[in-house]
Amino acid sequence: MNSPTAYSPLRFGLPAGICLTGMSALLWPGSSAATLVIGWALVYTALALLHRSRPWSSTTGGWVLWGASIVLWTGICINCNYFIIVLGNGDSSAPVLMNIDAWSAWNNALFDNGRTDVMACGWPAQDYGHLIGAVVRVFGQDFGIALMFNSFCALLTIVLAGDIAARCGGGDARHSRDIAVAAMAISAAMCYFMASATVLIKDCPLACAVAITAAASLRLRDKASLGAVAAIVIAAIGVYFMRKNYFPVLAVLILCLSDWRRRRSLVLPALVSFALLAAWANVQLLGEIAPVSFYVDHGGQFTTKTPINYGHGDDYNHNLTFYFSAPLWVRLLLLPAVTAVQFLIPLPWSFDKYLIYGPFMAVAHFSFFRYVAGCLLMYYTGRQFRDRAPRLLTLLTVCGLVFYIASAYSYGGSVARYGIPLITLLTPSAAYAWVHYRRERAFRIWCVIFAVGMSAALTLAYVFTA
Repeated sequence: MNSPTAYSPLRFGLPAGICLTGMSALLWPGSSAATLVIGWALVYTALALLHRSRPWSSTTGGWVLWGASIVLWTGICINCNYFIIVLGNGDSSAPVLMNIDAWSAWNNALFDNGRTDVMACGWPAQDYGHLIGAVVRVFGQDFGIALMFNSFCALLTIVLAGDIAARCGGGDARHSRDIAVAAMAISAAMCYFMASATVLIKDCPLACAVAITAAASLRLRDKASLGAVAAIVIAAIGVYFMRKNYFPVLAVLILCLSDWRRRRSLVLPALVSFALLAAWANVQLLGEIAPVSFYVDHGGQFTTKTPINYGHGDDYNHNLTFYFSAPLWVRLLLLPAVTAVQFLIPLPWSFDKYLIYGPFMAVAHFSFFRYVAGCLLMYYTGRQFRDRAPRLLTLLTVCGLVFYIASAYSYGGSVARYGIPLITLLTPSAAYAWVHYRRERAFRIWCVIFAVGMSAALTLAYVFTA
């Protein structure tokens, strides 16, 4: 791999990808075919070169990245065709969006660019719309460009998952390559994560911001780096436009990944974390973040005047109407149950529930790879009582689990996509478990037990939701 042309994922993958994305754009017309093909070529080339530059890179990892990019661009074509051709009038800047998050974001993006045929919208995606507005101001008012931005963030997240796993997993160069490839493959196999990148919601860009912060924090751990600080600043700007309550998440992540044994090395991470917490406190004081209770009443229903029918999770939501007004001890008692629900959904058989987001969101219901990752993560957690993994990897995993459980606590486990931004905090430990433990007899026994338990849980869920 002395030159880019010797790197087979670029040498063979680039022309093959151009052909495949071109065929997808012609098969599902909607967004500009030239824009989609050129966009894929630029995004894939840039990220393939980034991946190739890492010391842990491998040809297998490059092909994982290529396959993920082809899946994402196919999803973009399918969704653009649905919103622009099937529902719309063929204008790529005027898709008919049925989901309120996407509709709000796209309207704000066009309004920021001087369009007079749209209206500025408030909740729920006003700030994210401003971010998308900046993107389309540079690259054009084609709906496919907004989706390509989300997919670029997803692919960068996959690359950074490999980088974080290689840095935290310890071991020699070969071990770093193995765990990096495993982390990239597991991330790319998360169908909910991948499908979310092909629709106009902010979860994948937010996952990218978390991944950038984690990777930059690991670099700050080694040495003071203005480049790492600049990366965290970019991530923080993105969080401001996507989900401001993630400022404390970034701050805690930076502190947890710092080297506490060297006090001098703590100065810069501490300053960055303090700045993030100060920004969050300032936003809170300005009253720009509304609490969950502002949008959800004591019956678990949305209090906004806009009629919304999401169509999924109705049975669960109706049986949990008391949750948001329940005492603290009751919510803590229910925490294992609501966390389990957040892990299980979206359920594998309800493919029609996400059509308001886009047809490709049906892919989100292929949840089995997520269940496999959960199996690996649980075995990794239990294995630490017997034989400790690298401390840094355990810290990363604890951060991811705490934030994941906090999300389940806040929303009663009813919004599974709020776990998507934490993907790079959890997949490295799943990758470590696969690389290190898969040949153990106890691991095989655990996989059988987990499969039986998941089968029983899904059967019960099907009976109750049928």
